[in-house]
This record gives sequence, structure tokens and C-alpha cells, in this order.
Amino acid sequence: SQGKNATIFVAGPLLEEALTAEKELKEKYGLKMGVINMASIKPIDVKAIRTAAKKSKILLALSDHSMIGGLGSSIAEVLAKEGIGRPLKMLEVPDCFGESGTSQELKEKHGLTKNRIIEIITNHFLLKI
Repeated sequence: SQGKNATIFVAGPLLEEALTAEKELKEKYGLKMGVINMASIKPIDVKAIRTAAKKSKILLALSDHSMIGGLGSSIAEVLAKEGIGRPLKMLEVPDCFGESGTSQELKEKHGLTKNRIIEIITNHFLLKI
């Protein structure tokens, strides 16, 4: 579903983080949110991005893959080609060497958590909440 305030695009196993953040953002801040589970990055779902971007004030790409050439980059490319100007935040793994650790440890290290999602979205709307 698309949101009127924000839409989170998620790829990979971070769907639960996105859905939990969506629920809290609705309940605590009254934000109208949407979460779209992207089945693939290539091919990217242009229609879903276009529709969400037209209905949302901010977009967030959430993925446990590299932010270089990943979900956020693909969404940015679609927005540019479609001529849609929307803020796009990317919450993905920065360009760094691979590391070992539990899934939870790596999510926390790179900020791929419900709390970071909430922080990014609320910071965007801080003056409006």
C-alpha cells in the first residue's frame, strides 16, 4: 500500500522491521504510511514506484544489500526517468568490506532497524508533527 506521508520500499528480510515501524509511525505520530515489499530489484516495479511517489511526500528504500546499485539506486533511477521529484532516503548497507556477525548484530551496526526507520521518517516531518 502507498502512504500519503511516506512509503517504505523494502527488499529482502527487513519486511518485519518496516511493518513494525509503519505501525508505530501511524499509532504514535498519526502518519499515513505505506510499505511496499519489492519482489525484485531487477526488473524493478516502475508502476509501484511511480504510484507511491505521486501519493507520498517522502520515500524510504530499506534493504540489507549495498546502497551502491541496490534498491535505493534503482528507485532513484526510476524517479529521475519519470521526472518525479520526491525526497528519497536510503537505509541500506554502506559501501564497506563485508563483516561477520549475527543477523541482528549486523542490522543494528548498519541501522537497519525499526528505530532508525522511525527516526528518518519523523525527522523529515519534524516541523509538521
